[in-house]
Amino acid sequence: MLQNRKTIFITHGFRFHIPWKRLNFLIETRLSNSYLNVSTPWHDPSFIPYDKWGKSMIEETLRSQSSNVDLMIIIESLTTKKSIEKYINLEIINALDTNQNMEIYIYADFSDGEGIKDSLKKKLNISSDKRIDNCMIFRDPLNLVTAINL
Repeated sequence: MLQNRKTIFITHGFRFHIPWKRLNFLIETRLSNSYLNVSTPWHDPSFIPYDKWGKSMIEETLRSQSSNVDLMIIIESLTTKKSIEKYINLEIINALDTNQNMEIYIYADFSDGEGIKDSLKKKLNISSDKRIDNCMIFRDPLNLVTAINL
């Protein structure tokens, strides 16, 4: 069964944010037989983001984590942080570009979720994407993980 697991990528900014920790815990405890979380919110400290080489290594790490995933969870609050916006956008765009059948869920940990799909498409400069248009938005991480398991 473990070899047939689907992959999940949770957006992150190379920090173990509380929303990421909550989702990871729920995935590990409730979905580990059928899903594998491939997001890793840390990087080698020698990858200095202000250095050309370090920046390229961080970007390559993000591309490899978010490539060809079966399911992506976008944490809303991370999409609002200017300091990591470039990396979050890279993760999302890369995931969208590498899997046309990927499912998307949004964890609205910052607002009630109203208008988040349109805001996300605007930030990513996407006029239309059925995966984003059809994604489900959850305020409660337990409900989100339960919906994935259905």
